[in-house]
Amino acid sequence: MPLFVLFLLTAGCGEKNQEIGASRNHLFDARKAIRDGDTAKAIASLNASIESQPTIWAYFELAVQHLKAGDEQAALANCEKVLELKPDMADALWFKGELQKPEPQRFKGRFKNPPSSRK
Repeated sequence: MPLFVLFLLTAGCGEKNQEIGASRNHLFDARKAIRDGDTAKAIASLNASIESQPTIWAYFELAVQHLKAGDEQAALANCEKVLELKPDMADALWFKGELQKPEPQRFKGRFKNPPSSRK
């Protein structure tokens, strides 16, 4: 492919690529924090990722982390963001349903794990 065609294809994409790169880096940081059990850092990294480039995964994982931190309202709000972007996301529908149950009845029995874990 001639160089000028390649330039035309990529012109104006640099800023968008930087946003995606920053978002991806924050997601990597969030995943590491989640593995390490650092909920506060995971929340901060997920918020930074969303600020750079909102994704369904970041909103969903942010909802999960907020629930772990004891903030049910933030968990529900982020779950709602997921459902605004993808109304049929099975894991978000499951999570929202579990949040509507009394706390002692959540994530028990056949509803212990999200639908994606059964695939």
